Amino acid sequence: MQPKNIRLKQVDSVEITILMDNYVDLLMTSSEVSKQPRLGDTVGGRQSRIIAEHGFCALATVIADGQQESILFDAGLSPDGVLRNIDVLETSLADVRAIVLSHGHADHTGALVGLLQRLGKRDLPFVVHPDAFLERKIVLPNGREVKLPPVDRGALLQEGVQLVESKGPSLLLNERVLVTGQVARTTDFEKG
Repeated sequence: MQPKNIRLKQVDSVEITILMDNYVDLLMTSSEVSKQPRLGDTVGGRQSRIIAEHGFCALATVIADGQQESILFDAGLSPDGVLRNIDVLETSLADVRAIVLSHGHADHTGALVGLLQRLGKRDLPFVVHPDAFLERKIVLPNGREVKLPPVDRGALLQEGVQLVESKGPSLLLNERVLVTGQVARTTDFEKG
């Protein structure tokens, strides 16, 4: 089957703000392309140290035709780690127009409810693969099974999102952003 051509509208610029990652370098300084909070600064009476944790969250901001719109991509592991970093980085969520979940593992979903509560009920599109809601577990080397918390569909709906469950590509932000959809697993390592 031949892939369908998808045309994206042109943008003036894209800014990516990493809100959570596995690593943070507290001694890194700002540069022309990277802004870092200064060690020792305070924000709202708190030390301005961003934190790292197993997981990921990013804010992708698209600027086009004088308008600025953003997408939240994933939500880290803990309920409050991403929210803390948003405060420390003094990042506004006012331009968020959609949320995208890369997959349903706990290290990408932990702060979802907290982020949605901070955003308020705005009927935001929430792009997610249908399998993200499946129950998950890991099997430890000793054979013990540990259940992982699944994405809570009811909690998302209660917070007012518009679920867009799709295995295929999705266009967002006035056809300026493409979410690729499911990516095939091609190696033995990717058993899932």
